[in-house]
Amino acid sequence: MYHYSLLQWMLFFYIYCFFGWIIESTYVSVCTGNWVNRGFMRGPVIPIYGTGAVIVLFAVIPFRTSPILVFIVGTVAASILEFVTGFVMERIYKVRYWDYSDKPFNLCGYICLFNSLCWGVLSILLIYLVHSWVEKGSIVPKWYGIVVYRLWYKFIVYCGFI
Repeated sequence: MYHYSLLQWMLFFYIYCFFGWIIESTYVSVCTGNWVNRGFMRGPVIPIYGTGAVIVLFAVIPFRTSPILVFIVGTVAASILEFVTGFVMERIYKVRYWDYSDKPFNLCGYICLFNSLCWGVLSILLIYLVHSWVEKGSIVPKWYGIVVYRLWYKFIVYCGFI
């Protein structure tokens, strides 16, 4: 499936926000030895993962038949997102959530070559493993539109956006 409805994109966003929360919270909890909820919002979601996954999907789906292009386009798209997010978060909140200044080939400490290459590998995993599984279960009938819209609205209110 190459063309998705707006409802499916919204569902992908939800799913990847939740997956990101699970992965990051689990990783940090294992590293620290006690439970750490890595979400900064209410609920088990980290919106940057949903945003990142949707942006990468949008960028690489046209190239999904070529793993090399998926890697390259995914690397570039995710690195741009990471740079812009880091820059904007520091300007708005005066906090630097990550700093790659000590890593080789970094750009202003917001991105570095190693992490960018990791984004490329994760783009391949997203397209060929994770998303192919998510895609099969995310065919949303049109009559579910009102339900998904209401969930979206409740998500935005619950997370404190409005």
